Amino acid sequence: MRIQARHILLLTLILPALPAQVIKHYHVDANIGSDTNPGTRSSPFLSITKAVSVAVKDAVIHVRPGTYSQAATGESFTIGIGTGAATHSNIKILGSDPAACILEFGSAAATSAYYFQIWNGATKIEIANLTMQNGSATPWYTAAIGLNCDGLHLHHCIIRNCTSGIIAWGNSRNTNIHDNILDGCGVAIRLRGGRRAVNNLLHHNLVLGNTGYHAISMSGNDASQVVVNNIIVGSSGIAFDLGTPPGGVVFESNCAHQNITDYNSTTTISRSNLTTDPQFLDPSKGDYRLKLTSPCVETGYRAQALVVNDFYGNARVSDFDDDFRAVPDIGIHEIEGLSLTVANWGQGQTATFSLTSPSTLLLSHLYLSLRSAPVAINPFGLIGIDLSPGISYLIGLPAVPGSVKLTIPTAPALNDLPIWFQAFGITSTLTFKPSGRLDQIL
Repeated sequence: MRIQARHILLLTLILPALPAQVIKHYHVDANIGSDTNPGTRSSPFLSITKAVSVAVKDAVIHVRPGTYSQAATGESFTIGIGTGAATHSNIKILGSDPAACILEFGSAAATSAYYFQIWNGATKIEIANLTMQNGSATPWYTAAIGLNCDGLHLHHCIIRNCTSGIIAWGNSRNTNIHDNILDGCGVAIRLRGGRRAVNNLLHHNLVLGNTGYHAISMSGNDASQVVVNNIIVGSSGIAFDLGTPPGGVVFESNCAHQNITDYNSTTTISRSNLTTDPQFLDPSKGDYRLKLTSPCVETGYRAQALVVNDFYGNARVSDFDDDFRAVPDIGIHEIEGLSLTVANWGQGQTATFSLTSPSTLLLSHLYLSLRSAPVAINPFGLIGIDLSPGISYLIGLPAVPGSVKLTIPTAPALNDLPIWFQAFGITSTLTFKPSGRLDQIL
């Protein structure tokens, strides 16, 4: 089904009329970039290091597919964000796909003991969709990411074969670490807190084959730490080593399986924390989606702050079992009730939006929005776009499975414009099925 002409006209008229963006956009390309370039779409930087040195406030760094290393792109490990006299505020470093955007630490030794150092001079930093690998420098606190900042959002990344994965020190606060895979690290995630370490969220991460004494560790933390919905499998030490956390720490709905020790013996473990097999679909092939029979399905800890897409792009909070309760799954995968994908996205192209669902849908709606609005409303689940009048637009009513097409105009005013898409459906049992939110940039 094609979108009617009036919807194409609506998109053409409204998007170029948007006010000028205050966010600056920089592009990095390991294949065709140069650090003498201005970092634009047509003339990208070569290295992430160069982009970080230029993008210091209200900026997005778009990392294109390629391998970024000391040898190939001249990366300077440590890449410092908010270090020394530098300040960075409201910076996003966004890869296009963690499978294709690789930071190869290799034989490079990390100065200051980190490959990414996000320090006191940094606020509101987001890093997503990157793979960081093979950081084998010593000592144990040499980490892929070391942080001591306010407002790090780290998600949908793969960190593998590093001495340590993520270490958060005492000034780390308002941190949100979720939907990451940490594979073969000595210490996967360590929260080393203090009285200023507050409002830190650690949820929906997967730790595999941890080689050190701890996988996820907390020490000296005060209240306002949330450690929920994580899975640790095959650790050679203690999977969850929380010691005796203070009363304000939320430690619920995690799953530890086949570790030397699943939970530190001094930690009070609620019944919501599991030790059973999470039942991945095919872990031998790297498929860590959950089987329908998994004990992690619809048993996660639910909080508004945890509403995000899962690692695979599905809506995090979904009423999959049609019991009119939208409850998150444990781990990096949320079993979806409706899936939305897009092909041929970009200016001047005809994008195809495809919908699939394991349920029979009576009707479905596909929306675009100029603003995101991630909220969860029980029993509906994730609302990832802004549905307020004048902001969101209905662009199609496809059957499921099925697809709709949207022709994207070409205009300079659209460059680097973010647009959010989401589909919603109603099943024959009158339950609400949201898709994950598609974040697209023109």
